Amino acid sequence: MIEKQGKSTDPGKYDEAWKAITAAVVERLEKKKKKKSIVKFLMKRGIEESEAFPFVEETERRLIEYKSSPEYLKEMVKKNSKKIITGIIWAVLGTAVTVITYVNTSEGGTYVFAWGAVLFGVIDMIAGLAGKAKYKRALENSQVPD
Repeated sequence: MIEKQGKSTDPGKYDEAWKAITAAVVERLEKKKKKKSIVKFLMKRGIEESEAFPFVEETERRLIEYKSSPEYLKEMVKKNSKKIITGIIWAVLGTAVTVITYVNTSEGGTYVFAWGAVLFGVIDMIAGLAGKAKYKRALENSQVPD
């Protein structure tokens, strides 16, 4: 596909550079950037258009393939499980700060209402639950044995 240009004495640096370029292309595809703009990005880095477009196409194909793989789906279930736990922790800590400061105030005193921690903790928890359910369902539908 894309040929080595120039004579590099260190093949490791060449591989490292292509990993970085591939990661940049994947990042742009994930952000829903147009292929045309990704090709321009590659061309600015010295890659010919005739090589850049097929590279972007192939990278996109592999990304789509990976996102339907059991490995990716399991990874996303795990990631969303962590998000649920993080959300619960934030909500509980926010509630605890609110309750502790309220209990320790004298009559007419002030206390901290940690609504941000509670609200965003609940939002994270709900997003994690929804994401986990989505990816678990996709994993079950793929009918791939563990």
